[in-house]
Amino acid sequence: MARPYRMSRPILLAIAIIIFIGYASRSTWQQPAQPNRSFTPKVDLPTIPKTARPIAYGRIGEPFAVLEDAAQAISTSSTWQVAESTPSPQSPNTNALVLHDETLGAAGEGTLYSKIGKVTMLYYNKPTKDSFWYEKALSSQKEHNLRHGYKQFVLRSEIVPEFFSKQAFILSILLQELAKPTAERLEWLFWHDVDLVLVNAQIPLELFTPPPEFSHIHHIVASDLNGLNAGVFFLRVHPWSLRYLSAIISYQDFHPDKWLRYQEQTAMEWLVQEWERWGQNTTHVPQRWFNAYHNFGTDDSVPPEWEWKNGYHEPGDMLVHLPGSGDSRPDLIREWMDKVRNDNEKWEVPLSKTSYEKNVTEFWRTDARKEKELQDTYWRRWHLLIELGSHEDDLQREAVKRAEQDAEEQDLSDEMRQNKIHEVKEKYKKLKIKHLREAERVKMKEEGLLEDNNADEETKHENRDS
Repeated sequence: MARPYRMSRPILLAIAIIIFIGYASRSTWQQPAQPNRSFTPKVDLPTIPKTARPIAYGRIGEPFAVLEDAAQAISTSSTWQVAESTPSPQSPNTNALVLHDETLGAAGEGTLYSKIGKVTMLYYNKPTKDSFWYEKALSSQKEHNLRHGYKQFVLRSEIVPEFFSKQAFILSILLQELAKPTAERLEWLFWHDVDLVLVNAQIPLELFTPPPEFSHIHHIVASDLNGLNAGVFFLRVHPWSLRYLSAIISYQDFHPDKWLRYQEQTAMEWLVQEWERWGQNTTHVPQRWFNAYHNFGTDDSVPPEWEWKNGYHEPGDMLVHLPGSGDSRPDLIREWMDKVRNDNEKWEVPLSKTSYEKNVTEFWRTDARKEKELQDTYWRRWHLLIELGSHEDDLQREAVKRAEQDAEEQDLSDEMRQNKIHEVKEKYKKLKIKHLREAERVKMKEEGLLEDNNADEETKHENRDS
C-alpha cells in the first residue's frame, strides 16, 4: 500500500505549482502601484565592483544609504516594493508574493545577492497598533539585508487557513528556486516570524549553515521549553524540503487523531521525531544563535543539571524573538527598537567580538554529531515535565492555597504570611526536583541507559543542592 506522504505529494505539489503560476502571471513578482509609493522602470542591476563600499548603514528605524557604485542604477530601477526605513501601517495588497527590499548590498566577490533568502508573512485587514509595530519590526531587517545582500520575501495575503500559509508560501518559493539552474538558485531559505527585532546586523546568516561534511542536514531549528519553535528556522533549497513542507501541510489529514497544540509548529515537531524519515536530516542548534527570546525569567523548579531554560537574548545576539508575549508584544517591539537605537554599541557587536564563531565551530565538532542522543534526552525530560512536573505544580498550588487560608485564619502579618508561603514553595520545589530525578532514572534504566552502580547519583545531587 502506498504511503500517505507519497500519495499526497503529487497532489500537493500540483496545487502549489498552480498557486505559484497564478500569482506569477498576475504580478511577475511585482508590487502593484499604490499611493505614496514610487516606482520606476526595471533595469538590470550592475555587478558591484570590489572597490564599492557602503556609505552608511544607519540604525534600526533610520534611513539607509546604498552602495555608492550602485545607487544610480537602483534609483532608476524597480520591480520590487520600495524599502522605507519605518513604514507606516497600510492595508494589505492583493499581491501575495512581495520582495520587501530592493536596495541590497554586496555579498561576496562582486555579487548582488547572498545564497540565502529570508521569508516571512505579514497581512491584516486594517491597520492597528499591532500591525503598526509589526511593520516596524519588519523594517529592522533592512540594514541586515543591505549589509549582507539578502532577498526578503514577504507574504501579504493569506494562502491557506490558519498558520499553514507559512509552509505554503515557503513551498511556492522552493518550487521557483528549484526550477532555476543550480548555479542561479538560492541555497537556503531563512524563515522568521514578524514578532522579532533584528538587533545585531553584523551577524551573517551564513555563519549558521552546516559545513560540507553535514550536507545531509536540510533543516536547522531551535527548541524552547515547549519543544520545537517554528518562529525561526532554516530550510535548504532541496527536494527533501518540498517533501517535508508537503508532509506538514497535510499532517492533519493523515493524522486526525493527533492534537496539534501549536498547529503547524506541532506538526513539524511530530515529524522531526520520525528519525529515519525526517529527524536525521534535521539538527537542533543552541537557541541563542538565531532565536533568542526576551527574558521573562527562569523556572528554578527543574533539576539544575538538566539546564532547562530558554535561550534569552544577550548583547551581541543577532535577534530577539517575542513569542507568547500577547498584548505586550507591540510595547516589547518598541522597547527593543529603542534599545538598539539609543545604545547601539551595546547591542550591535562586531562578529569578531562575540562568541558566535567559537560556539558554532564547537557545535558542529561535538553536539551536531550527537543529534539523536541529545534529542532523545530532551524529549524524555520534556515528557516528564509535562506529565509529572505538571502534577507536582498542581500539588504546590494546592499547598500554597492552604497556607494562605491558614495565614488568614491565624491573622498573621504580611511579612509572616509571605515567609510561610515561601517555605511551602521551597518545600514543594525540592520535592519536584527530587521526583523528576527519580523518574528520569527509572526511564533511563528501562531504556538500558543507566546501570545500577549509579544508584548513588541521586544522593550526590541532593548533597550538592543542599
